[in-house]
Amino acid sequence: MAKGTVWQNLGSIALKATSFIYTILIARFVSQEDVGLFYFALGIVGVISIFGDLGLSQTLQRYVPYYMGKKDKVSASRILALAIFASTALVVAVAAITFLLSDSIAGAFENPRLAMLLEFFAIYLVINQVSNICQATLVAFKKMKERAIGNNVQNALKLALTAALVFLLGPSAKIMAVAFILSFAAGSFYLLRELHRVLTQNRLAPIKGVKWCLPLLREILPFGITVVSIAGFSIIMSYADRAILGFLLKEDANVQIAIYALASSLASLAVIFSGSISAILLPVASGLAGEQNLPKMLKAASTSLRWGLFLSIPFVAFLMAFSAPMLRVLYGAAYEPGAMTLALFAMGYLFSLLGTVQGTMLAAHRLVKIELFAFIIAAMANVLLNVLLIPPFGISGSAFAIMASFAIIFGINHHFVRLKFGFHMPAGTWKNVAAGVLVFAFLFALQSMSYGFISALAFQFNTEATIAIFADKILKLAVLGVFLFAGCLIYLALLNLMRLFEKEDRAVFEKLMAYSPVPEGIRSRISSIVFWSLNASR
Repeated sequence: MAKGTVWQNLGSIALKATSFIYTILIARFVSQEDVGLFYFALGIVGVISIFGDLGLSQTLQRYVPYYMGKKDKVSASRILALAIFASTALVVAVAAITFLLSDSIAGAFENPRLAMLLEFFAIYLVINQVSNICQATLVAFKKMKERAIGNNVQNALKLALTAALVFLLGPSAKIMAVAFILSFAAGSFYLLRELHRVLTQNRLAPIKGVKWCLPLLREILPFGITVVSIAGFSIIMSYADRAILGFLLKEDANVQIAIYALASSLASLAVIFSGSISAILLPVASGLAGEQNLPKMLKAASTSLRWGLFLSIPFVAFLMAFSAPMLRVLYGAAYEPGAMTLALFAMGYLFSLLGTVQGTMLAAHRLVKIELFAFIIAAMANVLLNVLLIPPFGISGSAFAIMASFAIIFGINHHFVRLKFGFHMPAGTWKNVAAGVLVFAFLFALQSMSYGFISALAFQFNTEATIAIFADKILKLAVLGVFLFAGCLIYLALLNLMRLFEKEDRAVFEKLMAYSPVPEGIRSRISSIVFWSLNASR
């Protein structure tokens, strides 16, 4: 888990750095109308994509490590073959239907410019499904390094192609879509190559014949249908907000969706490190389920949950406290109205992290009907809250709806995990949350006192070139980073004062540090400083 987390975190840092430059680029050079239209179309296609997957990617992440844990390579190979062939047929059919109905969909939203983008994104549906299958298989074999590289290849090319096409052909939603699709095609090519290498190493050759299909379908079909239902309701929560915003806000929809999209994207920084822990937990837990080692699984889940909180709470507190300055500094004053959206999404991502850890334990034991129940309730609440809150509160109402939905999923998943496996929240969880509240209060006070300074902050350059724009943003972000660092120090002090660290936490930290180039002596001193309360208790 430590090794997988390291690679996932390195990939996430690179991914966010590239995304940071990308969002500044489009906010600076592309109109809010076109940015909103691009994300509106992407949201609609996200909802459609569920029918081209049918839960096959999640089936791979659950069943491949499960059968590998049981030393059953034949069944693992059959799962892969079935997923690849079935998903290819499904996604091509869904893409063709999307292309043919693009005008009708655009007409339903009274947004004629939407039709052309949906035609482009029909191609993306096929490419994205190839990427999903490759990534799911790599995760199943715990190949987090290869998955991280593939994602970063795609993201880096998205930035490079968008910049090149915007400057050569002019900024528009169409140009953004073309660059987006081409980058996914290149990333998928890399992932396909890595997939072939992993399958060869594990001697999982394609299975000939079809006699094995029916028995295997009886095994995975109920799981797959349930997973696809979960994915469907998950996508409803992830993308229905933009569709409802587009339907209810009408003329102002594209601009508001642009603000909403960039604010929610920035909020994902809340789980930049902690998200990697839950990502590696699924194949680990599935393998332990195959070994029928419940005590070890419970221990892994408890450690994941505790470290998820450690690595996300200070970022959530910072993003909530500095939401307005962050949007103003990065994207300009026109995006500052998304401050409440950013704060609510940051809190929502924290609930999402907690719910994912609990849901992973259910999925590892094929108890996905419980997850389905949680997602149905959450999706219904999400749609209802969107309809009720968007008219009076706009994009902030939609952000509250997604936060509430994630909280519902966490509550339901935790209830059943405790009931089925006797799993309890790690000791000190609520003290940890209390520490986060204190950090937020400290950071909000700093933000209130420094907002005028941050807003007026300007760096003088002797050129007006594009590089100067990014240099200005990076320097301003560095100033904000000082406030984040102060919040992290306060949080670390509170963790030690409240005695929230365990000996195992130090062991995990030292395991993570072992993958860094830092000399052993320095690593030991850093560990002693971070966990000074454990030193004092000896």
